Amino acid sequence: MSRVPNTGKAETERLRLIAKLEADLDAIERIPAAQREAEHADIRAETCRAMLGDLRAGLPLDSRAGGDHPDVMRMLREDDQ
Repeated sequence: MSRVPNTGKAETERLRLIAKLEADLDAIERIPAAQREAEHADIRAETCRAMLGDLRAGLPLDSRAGGDHPDVMRMLREDDQ
């Protein structure tokens, strides 16, 4: 049985979040080793990877990563403003 492809506003939002998280992860990975702990870079990178995994699998963010980190969606929306 085939699955109906995602389209519309939800898919556009999912793709936008994927692009944003990829850019954020890239920036986090460029943080120098001496600053990683102060910037909480490892935790932020882990969170980005978990969210990207869920988004790429087509899962809503609150299914796992967003549910474990309830402020994540709020932070993403604040970054957009």
